[in-house]
Amino acid sequence: MIIANFQESSFHSLKKKGVLELAKKIYNPKTKYIVHHFSPHINDLNFKKVFEKNNIYIKHYHCKAIQPIKFIISLYMIFKEIKKNKVQLVRCRLPYIGSLLACIVAKILNIPSVVSLGGNNRLSQELNKTYLYNSKFLSYNIEKIVLNFCDVIITPNYYTKNYVKSIIGEKKSQKCKIIPWINFLPEKKKIEKKSKIDVILIIGFLNKYKFTHVLFNVIDTLINDKNYKKKILFKFCGDGPLINKGKKRFKSNVKFLGWRPRTETLQLINSCSMLLIPMSGNVIFEAANFGKPVISSKLEWHSEIIEHKKTGLLVDPHNEKEWIDSIKLFLKKKTLASKMGFALEKKYKKNYSSNIAIKKEFDLYRKLIDKFK
Repeated sequence: MIIANFQESSFHSLKKKGVLELAKKIYNPKTKYIVHHFSPHINDLNFKKVFEKNNIYIKHYHCKAIQPIKFIISLYMIFKEIKKNKVQLVRCRLPYIGSLLACIVAKILNIPSVVSLGGNNRLSQELNKTYLYNSKFLSYNIEKIVLNFCDVIITPNYYTKNYVKSIIGEKKSQKCKIIPWINFLPEKKKIEKKSKIDVILIIGFLNKYKFTHVLFNVIDTLINDKNYKKKILFKFCGDGPLINKGKKRFKSNVKFLGWRPRTETLQLINSCSMLLIPMSGNVIFEAANFGKPVISSKLEWHSEIIEHKKTGLLVDPHNEKEWIDSIKLFLKKKTLASKMGFALEKKYKKNYSSNIAIKKEFDLYRKLIDKFK
């Protein structure tokens, strides 16, 4: 199988996040296939030797924004490379300019195109009032064109499928295939708990969109409760605009670790007592992999994996009392918390593990390639 892969994030940014090795495995599991990776970032060429060991060959095109001349030059370059290398399928990671170029070439050469997205791409843009290409019109319309143009859309959950439906309509959204995120996660290790203190972990960007300000109020209440003050430690793992406010506000019972490499983040998950997940991408799956008790919000796709009082607890993210009551429940009834964590782990391994996701995705590729022959 010969695949053209399009990813608009640079390898430098993936390396900084600690997911560069993960990207290699996702693009070409077990190095079974030939993958030509197309990137708009010239510095990605510095990773050529590293990626070629995984049968991933990096190509650079010039178009990062709507620049007509560069767009045409990039279109021609991509066309030549895909045709020369006898690519059988085009795989795009987000529905923006790189995907638009890829889908146009795929249509010309009559090969299948697959685009994926992991959630509501417009939500954070609206909340922050910052849009891709510095233009709401361009950002939203390029996304819409790509979703209409491609042959298949991979979404990790029904929430994202409904988001796609809101953009391109119910009939066209039928080309959505629900396949979980591919997460290569380590085996769970049993850790002997030496401390009597329960570590409560929060991972992600510290801002209002992630309800960090609500959690600050929740924490304030709990650490000033004499029944819990000496028994709990909150750890925030991540950067964001509210980190400095948090450091000034809390002098004890709270640690702000800042951004940490993925390996360290996974170790933190493995050793914590529970996780608070107001808004998340992969953190729920990472928690599930380790069988950790999770308190999450009744937002987005969370309820698709967190069943209230079965595989975790769901709260209204704005409601401080619900957060507090849920944390207290897990602290008081640790057997119940462990039971829910185990049920979450079981559900994850049955439906969302990397082996299952990879099989579903590459089976889809083979069917599409056969269909277009």
